[in-house]
Amino acid sequence: ARLRNNKAKDVCLDQGPQENHTAILYPCHGWGPQLARYTREGFLHLGALGTTTLLPDTRCLVDTGKSRFPQLLDCDKVKSSLHKRWSFIQNGAILNKGTGRCLEVENRGMAGIDLILRSCTGQRWTIKNFIK
Repeated sequence: ARLRNNKAKDVCLDQGPQENHTAILYPCHGWGPQLARYTREGFLHLGALGTTTLLPDTRCLVDTGKSRFPQLLDCDKVKSSLHKRWSFIQNGAILNKGTGRCLEVENRGMAGIDLILRSCTGQRWTIKNFIK
């Protein structure tokens, strides 16, 4: 399921280069790196989805509180459970429960669009193929 922001129409949340551990925005294509899933526990998984077990390239979106960029980490390795939990409703904000920051996009003009964490400004996200 693709996750997109109301301020950035043609890009989707994407895993970006694995070694950077940072989520990015990338033109929507709907393949594995852009498969997002919001779980009952409030986790946001990004990556290819396994049927029974989580595949190694499925990671959790995390606000560590240290960076203005959202990190993509192995869920089990994140000590603080709140930093990997998000409150999200369809067409609403994605708010981190540990830091109170929102996942938002920031337009940098010609340089493109950054995916950042900051105080919420009312941006809205939708997951295509939202599963209740």
